[in-house]
Amino acid sequence: MTTTDTPRKMWAGAPSLIQIEACQQGGKRGAQLWGVQQNYKLNSTFQVTPGGNWSEWIGPNWNGMNQQVFDIAGALQNNGNVQLWVLDNRQQLYSISQNSPGGNWGQWSGPNWSGAPRMNAIGAAQQGGPRGAQLWGVTENQILTSTYQITPGGNWSPWQDWQKAPRCKDVAASGQNDGRLQLFVIDLELQLWIDWQTSPGGSWVGIQQPNWNNAPKMWNVCAAQQGGPRGGQVWGITRDYKLVTCYQGSPGGNWSGWQDWANTPQVVEIAAAGQNNGCVQLWAITSDGALISTKQTSPGGNWTGWETEVEIDFQGNPMTDNRRRDRP
Repeated sequence: MTTTDTPRKMWAGAPSLIQIEACQQGGKRGAQLWGVQQNYKLNSTFQVTPGGNWSEWIGPNWNGMNQQVFDIAGALQNNGNVQLWVLDNRQQLYSISQNSPGGNWGQWSGPNWSGAPRMNAIGAAQQGGPRGAQLWGVTENQILTSTYQITPGGNWSPWQDWQKAPRCKDVAASGQNDGRLQLFVIDLELQLWIDWQTSPGGSWVGIQQPNWNNAPKMWNVCAAQQGGPRGGQVWGITRDYKLVTCYQGSPGGNWSGWQDWANTPQVVEIAAAGQNNGCVQLWAITSDGALISTKQTSPGGNWTGWETEVEIDFQGNPMTDNRRRDRP
């Protein structure tokens, strides 16, 4: 749906992107955002301080990732270090992690990281309690499978198919601000299913029936843990490219009804993450290829309007003041 005959405004001067993923960092930094360009090269920018300014974009081939990237997932490992996973054009899984909270990154491991099967989609989240992170993948046969870190920053469990899960196309997860995770799965009929933990880092209740919380049909989903008095929040893109959301009114508590996100153009891709200050930031790629963003003004609180900063031309290049088109 992306048009190429008019300039587009890009948040933080981003290159033209077709896919995004975000993750909260630990240490002295805030969040990190990764983006995939139309040539499937990986780029990234990070928040220099919690809730603060952003670095310049790094890439293409961020941190030595030379493969074409088709999906991304990232999560804290419950020790302050982020781990990132990508799928290449052969559906093979690669991974890389930080050496310290908010610090430098190690080396890529892969393809077929940790004996992973070939996959179409991935999602990840930080666990609470005694465990680290958890990663889910949708195999080439649309089977939901998962592995988890037995201890923070430690070894990973064998891959296991998720019991009673439908054949699916997308997956996301987030904390509920009480130490427990909630899982969101979109099946092949664009229906939303969920599962959640009974205790931090503990067992799961079992996947629940479709159209959870009277969800509209959607084909893309992302989620993030809020700070302050609330729990998790989940966003979805409907069949007609509307952005919809619902949130937990309290940690681990009841969920609001689904609502359209006000004053939002049609969107085709979304990502969200905490900023290491209790506030969540949300990004979206619009149907005309612009990257936009909004963030909370306080932990669990209200949101700013959509932000764009730099205009790019039809070739995806930033436009300096003397190259901008005249406008009122």
